[in-house]
Amino acid sequence: MLFKVSEVAKKTGLSVRTLHHYEEIGLLPPSKKNEYGHRLYDEEKLFTLQQISVWKDLGFSLNQIQTLLHKSNPIDTISAQIKLLDDEKERIDKKKQHLMSLKHMIAIEDKLDWEILFQLIEGRSAAAKNRKKYVSMLSQLPKLEATDENSQEWLLIYQSFKAHYERGTDLHDSELQNLCKRTIRKSSSMFGGDLKMQEEYWEIRKSPEKSKSLNLYPVEPGLMSYMEKAINAVQDEN
Repeated sequence: MLFKVSEVAKKTGLSVRTLHHYEEIGLLPPSKKNEYGHRLYDEEKLFTLQQISVWKDLGFSLNQIQTLLHKSNPIDTISAQIKLLDDEKERIDKKKQHLMSLKHMIAIEDKLDWEILFQLIEGRSAAAKNRKKYVSMLSQLPKLEATDENSQEWLLIYQSFKAHYERGTDLHDSELQNLCKRTIRKSSSMFGGDLKMQEEYWEIRKSPEKSKSLNLYPVEPGLMSYMEKAINAVQDEN
């Protein structure tokens, strides 16, 4: 049975123009043409067209598909495509992480702070070496780009402290004290109750130089001091 190009287009959902293009590049010539010059396709050509659609859905270019249609064992081409997709996924994942970092930074600062952004970008390579000796501790920390529940909770905690600091909330305010207690519980849970590790991290965070050397999100000294005093006030009461 033979089908006209318009019938093939209707069957496959492809446009007539696409089928003409496939013919022009030699990917899918018609089976024959009738006396009126109409392109006709047989069942075998329809099957080839199905193969082309599958290869396209898997990300292969038309040039690659041209080769694949004539290969009995295309495993090398498929392996190369898998590698290409893996590389592309890695690039996309990194872009997504960067965008999540920007989103969270804006949530923290209530604006896009380019100075902080440049500082974080410039500090990445230098921080890699310094992070090695703190790998155990840093592996516990929430990431700015992360979307997990734990990281989101830390983001909210930091935003809340920042809001209290900017309002000048009294250290004995009940809402601030509850926030401190929540922070203490989260910190203890994050570091598995290791007080030494908690103290070491806090000392790093209090030092702008050490924080920068590890490419940690910059926190202004005034806010760090306020957080420390508020938490100490709660601990002293207990």
